[in-house]
Amino acid sequence: MYGSENWYRDTAIINRKILSLQRNALRNITKTYKTVSTLSIQVLAGIPPLDLSIKFHQEKFRLIKLKTDILINNKLLIANNVNVPPPRVPPWQGRRIFWNIEQSNVNMNNECNFNYYTDGSKIDGRTGCGIALFRGGEEIKTLSIQLNNDSSVFMAEAYAIKIALLEAQSLNVIQLLPFISLLIPCLS
Repeated sequence: MYGSENWYRDTAIINRKILSLQRNALRNITKTYKTVSTLSIQVLAGIPPLDLSIKFHQEKFRLIKLKTDILINNKLLIANNVNVPPPRVPPWQGRRIFWNIEQSNVNMNNECNFNYYTDGSKIDGRTGCGIALFRGGEEIKTLSIQLNNDSSVFMAEAYAIKIALLEAQSLNVIQLLPFISLLIPCLS
């Protein structure tokens, strides 16, 4: 159906070719005999005829993109009267996280608080993670660990969190202090 707005013409020859292409795919899906009709196979698979789907997409393209009035079942559909949903926002603009630590509920400069920053990444096929420990705004310790190159970024993130918790446990921070914060810049 790619580019069907340009190449599709509603002729019997093209419709037969399209249906024969669909028939072979549907026969493989439904495992039917050669003698079963195309219409029956479409009903069994629950898939509409491909020529009708292409016709629908072509009319939709003409109505929405080309702003052309179309006639459907002897009713005129005027392009300007059709409500079209706005286009989807590209993923790189859709979800943004703004980090402003000063406005968060975590007091970073409090002497009693331990703040662990963790991160995992994969660059040039190499996977690794890092941990930084701060107390009262002062850097106490940093760790950088390289993982197996087959590891995913999610595994690196999870491993960084695990190491940060083990590090907090080894420093007896968990028993001594009421507040430890793990800051994880991850959407996984």
